[in-house]
Amino acid sequence: MFIIVGQKEAFVVDPHKNEEALEVLKGVDKVTLLLTHEHADHISGVWWFKEHFDCTLVCSDACNTNISNPHFIRPLLLSLTIKEKDVKNGTNVLAEFKKDFVAQTYCADTTYSDTFSLTWQGHSIGFKLIPGHSVGSSLITFDRKYVFTGDSLLKDYPVVVSFPQGDKKTFLEQTIPFLERDLSPNVIILPGHGEPFLLSEIMSDGKIHVGFR
Repeated sequence: MFIIVGQKEAFVVDPHKNEEALEVLKGVDKVTLLLTHEHADHISGVWWFKEHFDCTLVCSDACNTNISNPHFIRPLLLSLTIKEKDVKNGTNVLAEFKKDFVAQTYCADTTYSDTFSLTWQGHSIGFKLIPGHSVGSSLITFDRKYVFTGDSLLKDYPVVVSFPQGDKKTFLEQTIPFLERDLSPNVIILPGHGEPFLLSEIMSDGKIHVGFR
């Protein structure tokens, strides 16, 4: 989750339940929730923020279709992934996840089919559909300097294209060329997992290099 606080308002990217956020957002009246995509670990806190703040939810049309579907929002794949990591690391994260996760459907307030932009307190926010990891995955730019990529562009982890509605061919033929063409190598990537990094760190000869799973 990423939080950007302005004057009485804030943006939250891929919200999850976190009590520390209440302290960070003290004095904030309105929160705009931005979703990079529709997977359970990136939408799990929408209900929690709606309980505490006046919220507006923004995501792609495809993402909205999935988060409004009771069948889709069941965290089956995520639970299997967490269990796999628990076995590998000797942890018990799955138990905590099951205790906190609330399966709810949502209907976004603002959606877009491909691109969308808005101005917020003097800052430019841009959205671009980048399918591959999921059908509803999007890139979110902040002043063209910071880029929220969700699970579609990571440094330390492969891009997962094997989940239902994932598509490696689409990612290679549509998303990668767009990223190489539209983003400066100097932008700061804020991924859904792992530490922030410069786009140039995963580029050579003008090409982006990522692994797949």
